[in-house]
Amino acid sequence: MSSSNTPVVSKGGRAPLTEKGKASSEMKMGVPSPFEIPLEVKNELKKKSLHARWVDMAQLKAKGGYHKNGYMPVQFDCLKGALKNNPFLDASMDGFLIRNGMVLAVNTEEAVSIRREYKRQRTNAQSGRQASEEFKQHIKSVKGVKVVEDDENEAE
Repeated sequence: MSSSNTPVVSKGGRAPLTEKGKASSEMKMGVPSPFEIPLEVKNELKKKSLHARWVDMAQLKAKGGYHKNGYMPVQFDCLKGALKNNPFLDASMDGFLIRNGMVLAVNTEEAVSIRREYKRQRTNAQSGRQASEEFKQHIKSVKGVKVVEDDENEAE
């Protein structure tokens, strides 16, 4: 077996960080993932500048089609007519990409980037707030410790 065919494994038997995530989009154990997005759909998303995400159909239906991050299921032009021979889904689902009770929903790239920036700023603010609280607790814990002042103040 050549070295190019051997899997990359670190000392602990785990894949290094550079290799992680690659297997998630590839086939595992020779079986394709049901959540793999077909190439035609990826091209359509790219053309329309849309960001896709799998959304639970039952939760979406229970909330009246509302998703907290603004994702909406969309009918893809390239999938219309694909359900003609599928007895498990009704004709109203034609054009939607459905897998295991999940539907592919979309949001604009702009809305997604705004939300990501908001979350990043919120996380940074919370991290700063947490550090501030830890510092305040530290100050309270050392309150009984006498601080030695410099020599000029002691001379007076």
